[in-house]
Amino acid sequence: MEKPVLPKRKYLIAAFLILTLLCIVAAGVCGIADFANHEAITWSAFVICSVMLAWAVMLPLFLSRGKRLLLSLATLSVLINPFLYFVDRSISARSWFLPIGLPVAITGIASLWIAVALFRFVKVNKWYLTAGIVAVLGFVTDNVLISCINRFAGTPLSLLVNIISIFSLAVVGLILLIIGYIMDK
Repeated sequence: MEKPVLPKRKYLIAAFLILTLLCIVAAGVCGIADFANHEAITWSAFVICSVMLAWAVMLPLFLSRGKRLLLSLATLSVLINPFLYFVDRSISARSWFLPIGLPVAITGIASLWIAVALFRFVKVNKWYLTAGIVAVLGFVTDNVLISCINRFAGTPLSLLVNIISIFSLAVVGLILLIIGYIMDK
């Protein structure tokens, strides 16, 4: 007797329900452990909010019928700044949301949307395109991050940080170019 074949959609729904259950368990365990140790919700608030953000971003990937990636990116675009603001307000240190979090998040999200547009409309080898995106948008985002941190700290970061960052982007870009070259053969 043949096993009945479930449609792909049913598998996605089942996988999402399992993911939801795992998210609830992870958040619950962290909340219980935190409350048991501190008689309050302290560090677990970050975990719980992070799990909620990840769950919300993955929701369209599992349940949407079309444009899943775009809907996930739109969800991330809408929720990342409120999430970062919550984290900033929850920490009793100097506020970093406006000087660092907001500019870097906006730059990062804009870079992702530009990458999506390039993948959609530019008809070249996707590996070469990815290498270019990593090099250019990675460099821009990295420079925004380093600039924000320098202004926030009041002192420039070590030159070593810039060198490591640029070297890492170059290595990733080179690997992608090599993969593209191999795939073209």
